[in-house]
Amino acid sequence: MFFRFQQVKPEIIFTVDEVVYNGKVHQHLPKVATLLSSLNAEPSYQSKVVVIPSFSGDCKTHPQWNKEWMTWQDFVSQGQEKKLGVTANGDIQWWRGPFDWPLWILFSSGTTSM
Repeated sequence: MFFRFQQVKPEIIFTVDEVVYNGKVHQHLPKVATLLSSLNAEPSYQSKVVVIPSFSGDCKTHPQWNKEWMTWQDFVSQGQEKKLGVTANGDIQWWRGPFDWPLWILFSSGTTSM
């Protein structure tokens, strides 16, 4: 079911807490928890999870919330506090990677069975 994620072993997973489809609210945090239990089975591997809250309120109160996850706002605040990606002069800190290095990999529900 989560073969695509096992192939790429993402360092950071961005997800929403829930979506509305066909007039019903579908929770995503239980799916994320299942995904991570599969991915994190290897002791040397750990994904960071950033949850983008939806319209319903605080996702940290959800029963499936993991204290190691962070919200989008926490993620942005942490980057601002640590001045990540910025040089001492305040300029953007550039990094030139190999041409085939993936900046991001996007999956749709059709490719992940989620």
